[in-house]
Amino acid sequence: MLRLFDHRFDAFAGETHENLPPRAGVALGAGAVALMLLPWQICALWTGTTLGVEVWGWFAGRRQYRGLPVTALERGAFLIYVTVLIACWFLLGAMFWLTGDGRRGVRHRRVGQRHRFRPDLRLAQPAGLRRLRRDALDRACSA
Repeated sequence: MLRLFDHRFDAFAGETHENLPPRAGVALGAGAVALMLLPWQICALWTGTTLGVEVWGWFAGRRQYRGLPVTALERGAFLIYVTVLIACWFLLGAMFWLTGDGRRGVRHRRVGQRHRFRPDLRLAQPAGLRRLRRDALDRACSA
């Protein structure tokens, strides 16, 4: 376990500190996309919580980013931050998976779809196949 807290862990913490703005933008975007499937209250709570965790991570990785000496307690705080952040994203995925009673579920939701594809089943019948063959021959002969 102590081998986990080496210079690579500190480098990861420093990079995490530096990349807060793009990750916060992704969290905002994911919260906005989640509005298509989840109630706005849940989306707002998830987005606010995730941004709060990201701010916590900014403070948790600040000493590593500056290259200052870091204690095991500070490294542990960063490890807990990463675990909580992963749990936030996992929770969003679980909420997508478990939405509604089937009428609002991800598999049943038609976002932005106005017309459903309905195949012409008459073409699968023998008369329909004859008509397709006849039409194809007519087009080939007229060309």
